[in-house]
Amino acid sequence: MISANLTNAKRKAVYRRDGYRCALCDSSQYIQIHHCIPRGEGGSNHEHNLITLCSACHSHVHGT
Repeated sequence: MISANLTNAKRKAVYRRDGYRCALCDSSQYIQIHHCIPRGEGGSNHEHNLITLCSACHSHVHGT
């Protein structure tokens, strides 16, 4: 079952797991949560599907 919302507790756990840094460039500024497999494509809010990215890398991953 896919949870509709990513809880703050889970978000903080992912940030902590990833050392409060972007997994791609190692920046600690403007970090965000990224779903590796998008929820719209069946991805979940499970920690194994979440990664910490900075806003610049997150935009790049999404092609914007």
